[in-house]
Amino acid sequence: MTEQKVSLGLALPRAPGEALQRELLRAGYEVHISLDSLGLAGIPPEVSLDAWIFDASAEHMFATLHRGKGVLFPARVPQLEQHVAAWSAAMLQEVDGVLGRIPERRPAAYAAWKNVQAVWLLAGSAGASAAVQRFLSSFRKTPPVAFLYAQHYDPVRQEQLEQLTASNELFHMELIHRSCWLSPGRVAIVPPRQRILFGPCGELRCDRDGWSGSHTPDIDELEILFAAAPLPASGIILFSGMGSDGSGNLDVLDSSGTRIWAQDIDSAICRGIPQSAMATGRVHRSGTPEALALALSQLYV
Repeated sequence: MTEQKVSLGLALPRAPGEALQRELLRAGYEVHISLDSLGLAGIPPEVSLDAWIFDASAEHMFATLHRGKGVLFPARVPQLEQHVAAWSAAMLQEVDGVLGRIPERRPAAYAAWKNVQAVWLLAGSAGASAAVQRFLSSFRKTPPVAFLYAQHYDPVRQEQLEQLTASNELFHMELIHRSCWLSPGRVAIVPPRQRILFGPCGELRCDRDGWSGSHTPDIDELEILFAAAPLPASGIILFSGMGSDGSGNLDVLDSSGTRIWAQDIDSAICRGIPQSAMATGRVHRSGTPEALALALSQLYV
């Protein structure tokens, strides 16, 4: 029996799209390329795609594509022609890393992922560590939820994040080094040195590229990756911190069905991040870390 090929859709500008198509075809993928402004024309509606690779700067593409069932790869398309070949090779490696793995080869991790009802992103800056500890310490039992924790941090001091521990035994905090699998009660700490990639069935991997924004990790950029990830359900809580990082893409998260919560400003050591988030009008709930923990636990009874 002939092995069924993995089917990809490309919604990219012409030059990088055609270059990547050649790389993917040589690697044995089935490719449907689309170059129109919506990223959909020319692909028959009966074609069932396993994944889309699309221009991350085209927000209207994400708003359409996230409704499907395939894995989404937001791509930072090179602006200069001399960079296209290297970019295409790197994208092929990324696709291979995510779609070339069979979850059943990691049966324990796969079984744990099936018990995850949602993934929540906990994010902040100055004062967030204390707030997140208060949040996690308020649970009385482990919810069927996995967490990502994005804390602004100096990449040179990344290893110090290993010292973060929850104040009770319900959660396991772990800095993502190369890869990890999400499971109920796991708090995966996003590395400040590298972007992370979301694979199927709860796999997280470190990208070789760093964050493109001024913050490490960059919460705005992480929100785009998070919104495109293949998750059963999702939520975000923006905790204490200076500045406005995290408020830039709340509209994208909102359109993807992500619950958007924020720490109330009176309980935050630094008001900037939660205040900027609430100013967007996209925050669905705010409260103290303890109140937010109670509200979240009540969602998954």
